[in-house]
Amino acid sequence: MRNSKNSTKKPSGSFSRRDIFALCGGTAMMMAAIHPATPFIGLAKAQQESTSSNKAMEDLIAGAQKEGTVTFYASPINPRIVSDAFTKKYGIRVDLLRIGSSELNPRFAAEAAAKSVAADVIVTPNDVNFWNDMYKEGHLVNLGEAGVPSYKTYPADFLRNDVKAPIAQIVPFVIAYNKDEVSASTAPTTWQDFIDPKWKGKIALGDPKANTTYAATIVELADKFGEEYVRALGRQKPLYYSSSLPLIQAVASGEVSLAYPPNGINVELSVKQGAPLGVVKMRADQESWGGEQLLGVSRNAPHPSAARLFAEFILSKEGNAIVNGDADNWGVVASGGLPIGHEHYIPIKAASSSKERVNRIIALLGL
Repeated sequence: MRNSKNSTKKPSGSFSRRDIFALCGGTAMMMAAIHPATPFIGLAKAQQESTSSNKAMEDLIAGAQKEGTVTFYASPINPRIVSDAFTKKYGIRVDLLRIGSSELNPRFAAEAAAKSVAADVIVTPNDVNFWNDMYKEGHLVNLGEAGVPSYKTYPADFLRNDVKAPIAQIVPFVIAYNKDEVSASTAPTTWQDFIDPKWKGKIALGDPKANTTYAATIVELADKFGEEYVRALGRQKPLYYSSSLPLIQAVASGEVSLAYPPNGINVELSVKQGAPLGVVKMRADQESWGGEQLLGVSRNAPHPSAARLFAEFILSKEGNAIVNGDADNWGVVASGGLPIGHEHYIPIKAASSSKERVNRIIALLGL
């Protein structure tokens, strides 16, 4: 029998300090069992994913180096620079074919249809019909499906068409003028200036019948200013050219005073060769557009690992900065901002316009 002196009955519902510690400790262990240390598990999961990602990249590099070569069809500015950087980094040779899109696109399509694909990777302008047809016919692969790592985080606003091809480079369009005929102070700086009657018969335009991007820019102007603007543009009696270089040559020769839309880097190269050309820097409140160079990987690439690695390099911050080393080009990943005169750059959403809409624009121009 307990000594009543040392025995103290606890009131109902009360607990000693020892009881509380025991209860808390037990509860803590229960809580630990029910709610594990999720931050630590999350960290472990992230580490596992990182390790897995690193292993996948190592395997991709090893596979590409075993293949030893990648074939690159390109129409953008200076593709040799990024090709040489890739070779220097990975020791993989780049066989480069540098031709204009008017030749590149039908060549790739013909080779793919004949099941004799030579190109592993292509970079060519956003011709909607070409890109959608190549994807639907199974000649180009979605880069997410191909397992190109940087594609997973590529900005969705800069993926194009059914294949969701990423923009590797934007070459902003400019208005070029002949400095012997037009002064910097009188050159147009707004789209309304461009349809001033004083420029009638003195303008060259990209031919909307020959190039879907040129058609798209006219559609964009129609969407912005209305169809009457396009009629006014047609009343200027412009001359039409199928690509940037003939546009520049027309201005440089004095055949016309103004041209839209050559790209700035080609104008700069012509100036270095002595052409009397200037470039309009549009007012900061003016919309501008550019040639969007898309990157694609052949579904039946002869060098599949090298193709994926080269695509990864171009889309990475390092590679994208090299691709867009010229001041007049803009890289979606690498550039910190838009070039001067292109602060209001707008992706050419009208590039997906229906054929009926494009034909309407062509008719409004009087073509």
